Amino acid sequence: MLQHQLLPYERTRELLDDWFGYRPSAATLARFVGECSSRLVRSEAQIKARLKQARVIHVDETGLRVAKRSQYVHVTSAAELTHYSCHEKRGREAMDEIGILPQYRGTCAQDGWQSYRQYGQCLHSLCGAHLLRELTYLSEADEQEKRWAEPLMKLMLEMKEVADEARNSGMRQVSREQRRELIRIWCRN
Repeated sequence: MLQHQLLPYERTRELLDDWFGYRPSAATLARFVGECSSRLVRSEAQIKARLKQARVIHVDETGLRVAKRSQYVHVTSAAELTHYSCHEKRGREAMDEIGILPQYRGTCAQDGWQSYRQYGQCLHSLCGAHLLRELTYLSEADEQEKRWAEPLMKLMLEMKEVADEARNSGMRQVSREQRRELIRIWCRN
């Protein structure tokens, strides 16, 4: 409840009391969380090691409040793995401490935030979801921008559909002919 549902300690205590007639102190709950966390250290190290070896990872960060202070959740994921880390910083200091990106050598899909670009040992790719979000904003904000942003959004969604179809057919990538055609259309836009 505390970690997965992000319930406050007091609400968790109330629920445990309602359900089981047991109302542990906040300190007891904090101790339980600490014990569980210490048991996951090895698993976390294995997840980080596998993410460092992944061909493509996706990274992002988002703000949240912890004990009435601003902090950031840093997310690194691959096809079957996700690592979350909470840090008081958003930029490179946090990413260095988390320890995945400094050693990563594959392709890092991200939102274009400059801090990610400081890791020059890996390739960088813009996240399609973030790019679609930016194009949506442009198309809604200005009629001039809408004329080019909407066709580009439509093409990106079509590209995703083609890639999904290829993946669902057991292919590792879109056929050369389809790629050429989609790139031709992209360059025309």
